[in-house]
Amino acid sequence: MMKQNIFSMALCALMATATLTSCEGALDDIFGEWSRPVKPLSIEETPLTIEAVESGTITISYKGGLTLPKPITYTKNGVSTSITADTDIAVAAGDIVSFSSENSTLNDDGSGYLNILADHKIYAYGNVMSLINDEGDFSKDKTISGEYALAGLLLGNTELYNHPEKKIILPATTLSEGCYEQMFYGCNKMATAPELPAKEMKDKCYYGMFTYCRSFTTAPALPSTSLATKCYYEMFHSCSSLTTAPALPATTLKKECYYEMFKNCDVLTETPHLAAETLADDCYIYMFQNCPALTKAYVKVGFDTNCQGMFAGCTDVSTSTFYTDGSGWNSANGVTNWQKEAYQ
Repeated sequence: MMKQNIFSMALCALMATATLTSCEGALDDIFGEWSRPVKPLSIEETPLTIEAVESGTITISYKGGLTLPKPITYTKNGVSTSITADTDIAVAAGDIVSFSSENSTLNDDGSGYLNILADHKIYAYGNVMSLINDEGDFSKDKTISGEYALAGLLLGNTELYNHPEKKIILPATTLSEGCYEQMFYGCNKMATAPELPAKEMKDKCYYGMFTYCRSFTTAPALPSTSLATKCYYEMFHSCSSLTTAPALPATTLKKECYYEMFKNCDVLTETPHLAAETLADDCYIYMFQNCPALTKAYVKVGFDTNCQGMFAGCTDVSTSTFYTDGSGWNSANGVTNWQKEAYQ
């Protein structure tokens, strides 16, 4: 460091520059920024990244004959490659592969979608918006414009783990129809879900998003008070380690919005406070079906045909408690033995 400073001062004197700052500019022009520390990327600036914990293959698949207007770029250990068709990437333990594109969606009007799948243990982290940024800086992009934009992206990664220090982020606050459908379906080693900040849902936006994520113990917050058709359809279906459900603050529901949302959640002990005062077609159908540990349910209104099978297969039904605000209900769904107490 002392030698570098002496060299810099000497070069400044030779160039007769007026200040050290201008000399630094001259040094950059001549030698580049080799002497400057590189600022690490924030997680918002980090593209979606797969880090190999073991050796194996990462497969990028254009499912269903998918065609995209622009290529996908992957960068492996600093070397970038652009692709337009199915590609296998061989990786060793410690290899880092990041992904980006300038498409607005990774799906087409048919059944095609892009899928990234590893056959070995991996970590996933970074900003998913790097893959659907068609203009500007993805680190600041919070709008998903293309329908089904990221649907099925990491589906089937049974060896995907959370990185111990870095998160995968889904920062969009404006969503599109089906944008995250089945995005993490079957990722049964993920213990923590990414945050979901959007406050207004679109049709099918979270449809099956975490189905069979069997290692989840808690769910991400769901702050939306504006729902849409099938927005939470099967979202946590078969999350068999889920002990705590997220709050569901919406008071007006939409068709099939909670359909099978927590079906087969084996250790879930109580429902969130279901504050809805206006129901919709099939909104609660099979919502908690086969949740054998369920002992408390918090409901605002009475049951009707839109709640068919809501608590079917809940084996502790005879010793469980419904908490209500005192409104009427009927004996649908086989819940005649449930005790009724005041809604808190």
